[in-house]
Amino acid sequence: MDRFTADYYDGRSSQRRRVEVTVVDGRATIAGPDVALEHAVGELAVQPRIGSTPFRILLPGGGILITPDEIGSVLHIPQPEGLAHRLESNLRIVLASFVGLIVVGVLGYLYGIPWVAREVAYRIPPEVEADIAREGMKELDKYLFKPTSLPRERQEALRTMFAELSVASTIPARIEFRGGDYIGANAFALPGGVVVMTDELEQHLEEDDGRIAAVLAHEIGHLEHRHGARHILQDSIAALLAAAVLGDVSGISGLVATLPAILTHTANSREFEREADTFAFGLLRKTGRSPRLLGEALATLEKKAEEAARSSVGDCPVKLDDPPPGESVPEPRRPRSSDLGYLSTHPPTEERVRAAEEAAKQP
Repeated sequence: MDRFTADYYDGRSSQRRRVEVTVVDGRATIAGPDVALEHAVGELAVQPRIGSTPFRILLPGGGILITPDEIGSVLHIPQPEGLAHRLESNLRIVLASFVGLIVVGVLGYLYGIPWVAREVAYRIPPEVEADIAREGMKELDKYLFKPTSLPRERQEALRTMFAELSVASTIPARIEFRGGDYIGANAFALPGGVVVMTDELEQHLEEDDGRIAAVLAHEIGHLEHRHGARHILQDSIAALLAAAVLGDVSGISGLVATLPAILTHTANSREFEREADTFAFGLLRKTGRSPRLLGEALATLEKKAEEAARSSVGDCPVKLDDPPPGESVPEPRRPRSSDLGYLSTHPPTEERVRAAEEAAKQP
């Protein structure tokens, strides 16, 4: 007589019952709380296990026994066969597969998601983009902006300049002016052909229309390459999959509430900035302006940010060149992203300024 203990499931509920299995003369008796079964040993189907996992024994009628006991002397255990079992039982292969999944996941995140987002962004219907622009401006006005204080004449002059850039680029777009409040000097391109420029950006660029035009040309470049929609899609995997697999872009409009966070806390990728800069260089040439203007605008904005950082070291009860005994002169701190305004959502400017200089030298 041989016996072992097991957990019994009747196949009709999730209730587990502890039972004892006794094998005598080719018959298996299963006994436990409210359980009294008997089957021929040949009717018990023992499943091959992987490694040291518990044995699973299938019973007639859908029941199952699960036991960690060694039952090789009690029941016949079939030898596992097939490639799948050999792969599952090989620790090196399992570890290699695990590492492979991590690599595939990382590559998918770095390259797969951006690629899918780009493909989907170019297929978003114009009416959906228009909804994003309309609802997006409502969210931005609610959380980020205040009304513009630019004189009406100045607004009209900038609209005329922007319209010239838009017509030359063949990209339908409009410009909106807002007070930047705590985000300061900034400009954004929203899906749906809307570019927003803050009053502070115009002031930081010292009302230099050439440099302002360069920044606006850059933002039109973001519209050309659908960077706004791609940002939203890349930040929402669920909406991206629905749009890519099911062709359902309705969920994208519902993501406009995330625009304030995306625009103020997400840095544009170097790829996005290079694309927008390259587009801006061409558009500036097309409208009789030098690509160098974009580099000058970026350098000016960075200089303004550094000046703001130095001025915010804080008041000191004594002169900085006469510190209290044992204390050192406070060092001017490096600009934080909140100080940088427009530059806070862009990569470092040095490389981009050099690119503008090189573009200006080209015929």
